[in-house]
Amino acid sequence: MVVSADSQKIFRKNSRNKHQRVSSYAYSTRRIRLSRKPIPLFLHPFICALFIFSIYINISDFFWQVKSPEYPISNLTLPDEKQSSPQIEKTMKASLDLTTFINLNPNREEKVDYLSLSLYTVRRDDRYSIIAEKFQITLDSLLSANGIEKNGIPEEGSELKIPNMSGIFYVVQKGDTLTSISSLYGIDVENIRQINQLYSTVIHIGDKLFLPGITMDIEELNRIVGNKFLIPSSGTVKNNYGSYLDSTTGLKNYNYGIDIINRKGTAVYAAKDGIIKSTTYNPYFGRVVLMNHNSSFQSMYGSLDSIVVKPGDVVERGDLLGYIGNSGFRSGEHLQFSIFKDKEDVDTLEYIF
Repeated sequence: MVVSADSQKIFRKNSRNKHQRVSSYAYSTRRIRLSRKPIPLFLHPFICALFIFSIYINISDFFWQVKSPEYPISNLTLPDEKQSSPQIEKTMKASLDLTTFINLNPNREEKVDYLSLSLYTVRRDDRYSIIAEKFQITLDSLLSANGIEKNGIPEEGSELKIPNMSGIFYVVQKGDTLTSISSLYGIDVENIRQINQLYSTVIHIGDKLFLPGITMDIEELNRIVGNKFLIPSSGTVKNNYGSYLDSTTGLKNYNYGIDIINRKGTAVYAAKDGIIKSTTYNPYFGRVVLMNHNSSFQSMYGSLDSIVVKPGDVVERGDLLGYIGNSGFRSGEHLQFSIFKDKEDVDTLEYIF
């Protein structure tokens, strides 16, 4: 291959230009690197101080976490617990005595309870004692508020008046005054006025006054309830009487009464006067109390957690028998309550007032 002299000149010229561009780039790069200025000396103390301070913060934070006090639940006092030393009780007593003479907050309005009545629509399988337990009032409060004076079953769909507190209504008679009623029932006159929102002490014959905390005469209550049983415990009532299919096992079972669903430890009371026949443990019903009543009736309280009576004890309606549990074959915390007549099981709900 023959290359002309002109071609050789052009090639040498291009090679020389390329070498010059590369050298210029390398020189400019070195110059840029050399032109980077160091940190001024007067900033060095500030940077060192900032670094030392960050190390101090991290170390102190670590030791604070290590040495921070722990508060286990066992050392906490819940609001409903009453734990105090004699010295604290003495101080509290002195404070209470002082407030009787000095009003520490004259602008504070004291809470006053007033009677209020709400309406409740009766549902299927409702009974008077079940409704009273549902609203946490006494049975005689419910009966007095609705003027119920005879045995019966509340009609489904009817409305009942529910007072917001326990007590009975008193019909003012001729010659009655607030002072005489107060003396008769042991209630302060001012309390009667506040509860009934009376603006004066003048009352009239036929007026109905609500007397808080007063109970109906026991003989009158027994007359109204008659030979029926009361619900023995509070909770959700499920009428499972008869044959049913267990959703857990898929087996066909038979329930001798009703189930009252509530938490373990809920009190169970005698549904009627009677004598404790036996207290035993049954593989199916768990811990059981069996009672004998007049008129050939028996009642059974099963699935109990504990029992406080013994065979032969004579108990009255409302006496404590034991506490709800989950003993026995059927799972869940509940009370198995059943009524038997002449040793034959009956629909328990039909015999509850």
